[in-house]
Amino acid sequence: MIDLANISRKAIKEFAGEVIYNRGLDYFEDDMVENFEYDPKLSSIQSMVHGSYGLYDIEIWNNQGHLEANCNCPYDGYPCKHIVAVLLYYLENRNKYLTELEKQSDLESTMNEELSRLSKNELIKMILSFSRNHSTIKRELLLLLSIDNEKSYRSFDKAIDKIFFKCERDNFSTYEISRDLKKILKQIELAAPDFQIKILWKITNGVLYQLNEYGMNDIPFEDLAINTLGKLVDLFQNVPGLKENNPDIISELKEYCDWQNCGISDEIREAYDTITEVDD
Repeated sequence: MIDLANISRKAIKEFAGEVIYNRGLDYFEDDMVENFEYDPKLSSIQSMVHGSYGLYDIEIWNNQGHLEANCNCPYDGYPCKHIVAVLLYYLENRNKYLTELEKQSDLESTMNEELSRLSKNELIKMILSFSRNHSTIKRELLLLLSIDNEKSYRSFDKAIDKIFFKCERDNFSTYEISRDLKKILKQIELAAPDFQIKILWKITNGVLYQLNEYGMNDIPFEDLAINTLGKLVDLFQNVPGLKENNPDIISELKEYCDWQNCGISDEIREAYDTITEVDD
């Protein structure tokens, strides 16, 4: 059984078979892997690989002691050469990433000690300086401090539009778009339900439109949509008054139920049915 903790070239070859392994090895040695991200806490990898028809998105993770992976290339088998190439890249660079993570942990510990020595006014001055120079920090501060919620919403709204604008480009990456949208979702986790519902639906609506408009079967977008639909259902079920105050969301969700032009039509219908059954 293979996982990221005990991975080796021999284990990858046994996982993929000699033919696919050798093809993946060629891709790795030709430097076809890029945008590699490793999360040790989740024991997961996200990356991209140059293929015959552009960039392919790869996700790899440990699931109860064994490795699972997704790639949006058209290959019907499993695993594909792109997954193999990413695993070989990880194996080659694992020690470097672990060393960098240890340095980052040491640096954060040092920063914590130094920040604890600063006065309240010094910390405020530092935070305000960062917020002026970094829109993401400013957006999160406005949200956490509940200052001018309308301005905060406009800031998030603009950021989401900018991310979805990438769909207008040739060879856009749904992995990259999904990754950026997940960062937005992370930022609003502590926001009030009324604020969360607006942002959640804007992201869900945008992804469902892409999936249905183009009849896409796309793992990053489908996974993101299923995730946001689940969050919407939870909010409608647990926060009184949300259903009554957001009829437009329910109406638009019904339109996607009727459209049925994507691979998660059943999940959309299930979310809609669950929400409509919530007592006002």
